[in-house]
Amino acid sequence: MLAVLKDKLLQTVKSRRLISQGDRVLVGISGGPDSTALLHALFNLRSALGISLCAAHLNHMIRGKSALLDEKFVASFCRKLRVPLKIKRADVMAIAKEKKLSLEDAGRRARYKFFEEAASEFKAAKIAMGHTADDSVETVLMRLITGAGAKGLVGIPAKRGKIVRPLIDCTRKEIERYCGQNHLAPRVDESNRDVKFLRNRIRHELIPLLEKFNPRVRSAIKRTSDLLGDELEYITEISAGALSKATVLKTSGKLILDVGRLKAYPDPIKRHMLRLAIESIKGDLENITYSHIAEILSKLSVKGRFELHLPSSTIVSGERNRLTITSSALKPLKEVRFCRKLKVPGVTHINEAGISISVETIKRRSGLNLKLKDSNVALLDFDKLKGMLVVRSRRDGDRFSPLGISGTKKLKDFLIDEKVPNEKKDLIPIVSSKGRIVWVGGHRINEAFKITKATRTALRLVLVEA
Repeated sequence: MLAVLKDKLLQTVKSRRLISQGDRVLVGISGGPDSTALLHALFNLRSALGISLCAAHLNHMIRGKSALLDEKFVASFCRKLRVPLKIKRADVMAIAKEKKLSLEDAGRRARYKFFEEAASEFKAAKIAMGHTADDSVETVLMRLITGAGAKGLVGIPAKRGKIVRPLIDCTRKEIERYCGQNHLAPRVDESNRDVKFLRNRIRHELIPLLEKFNPRVRSAIKRTSDLLGDELEYITEISAGALSKATVLKTSGKLILDVGRLKAYPDPIKRHMLRLAIESIKGDLENITYSHIAEILSKLSVKGRFELHLPSSTIVSGERNRLTITSSALKPLKEVRFCRKLKVPGVTHINEAGISISVETIKRRSGLNLKLKDSNVALLDFDKLKGMLVVRSRRDGDRFSPLGISGTKKLKDFLIDEKVPNEKKDLIPIVSSKGRIVWVGGHRINEAFKITKATRTALRLVLVEA
């Protein structure tokens, strides 16, 4: 029996290609049964998978003493396994109030942001979360009740970017059994029984009721959700190709579609095309509903100009057989200004630009790659840097010596050559030392600070979206 969960997890990881050999995997651990079992199982499978582990825990500061006990349990558990752990405390209640979010939504956003930061710090290729088959079923029912399309009924994906969910095919009962058999004694969050939350009402009231009609309703819903996922993946692939053919112009913050080509496709494909188009401009599909898509489709045959305002300052307008999707949120970005000391080593967050920069020192090794292909990573000769490093927005009169170019160049001209849109220029982090630009974040370092064969210590800077 002890091998059931581990075998299932291993099968999920391999069949869904969640983790690759050599990956460093960060496990988001709350101290509850799911995440505790996940870390324990991955720890025991690390040789079979060829991976290394690290972990991160966010204390939401909502449950007072219980939250502190969760934190203490996680620290002790990771120490016992000798798994590196990063802990952070966040006042989620204050975040929810400030940003006018539900506690659940505020907590979710805070967790994912922190896990991304921790993954960057640990250099983890994947972030493993403890979501289970039961979580996915509950999510499907929540979305079915509140209204959702095919994408919403797919449930929780096994993989999304760096996020992977190795337990997504395992049930909560299997996890509880695994914890008991391995004497893990995880923490129990009593708020999971509070039926004022919709998810808990579904878990404790709706699903038991449905099981009276079909004792295997959970597996039936999960199976249907998985089939929908396969079909949605195929439809999305077709829709992406159709969107490419219908695209007239694509720039930063603007997408123009040929309405005639768009209308040539069946409604299901048109809906997917519009969702993909909006996502490419907005960055996500949060708060974009079926009604928004239906309203856009209803306007395609309108003669003359129309304009629709979607959530997050996204505008859809139509005129002369052209459908234009833009983000008005880009307009005020020219006024963004920031300047702060760069943590060396450490992570510096630049909220104004929605980015973070992590910094570390690296001792010279014969295998140190002197040529980087990733423009979001910079290697500098640490011994050539004098004084503290500052990260700031651009300033009038900025000049530097771009790597590979002799002499200096105006930053303004450099950004024009790099084809950086005007609305993005003030968001580019400029790293400087004693007034000299050492790195134009995401683009080029200064020739004067490049590493050479004589470099003894390098400074590695990594730019990531916050």
